[in-house]
Amino acid sequence: MIPVIEVYKELNGNEKLNMLLDKLRGKKLDEQTIYRIRIPEMYQKKEFAPLVKVDPIDSYGALYADDRRTATTAEIQVSLSVVELVHLDELQKVIDEIMYLMGYEQYAEATYEDADVEGITFSARRYRSNEPIE
Repeated sequence: MIPVIEVYKELNGNEKLNMLLDKLRGKKLDEQTIYRIRIPEMYQKKEFAPLVKVDPIDSYGALYADDRRTATTAEIQVSLSVVELVHLDELQKVIDEIMYLMGYEQYAEATYEDADVEGITFSARRYRSNEPIE
């Protein structure tokens, strides 16, 4: 399965994460605010935060033996948009745990105030996985 789809499915299907998003938002929405590659414009508003977005960064052959690839590296970025900085801390812990169980290690992060939506803090965390090819 394509890494970005696999990560999206795991995050979107995780009950603990979904319950936390609803709790932090203060309400349950008809559609959970976890997206792949693009957040629909109608949800790019403070009242829908927290938002989660999963983006592919890169996937490539990592190890080779006897002229064939024996492992693949996948890099994924999970971005969060939150109103309260403390929400970022809570969400990162849950997402890090999910990603770790999937075989991903977090290796980089950038956090800053969102230039497009006032009152939103944006965090982009990058994760890497090395998977053997059977």
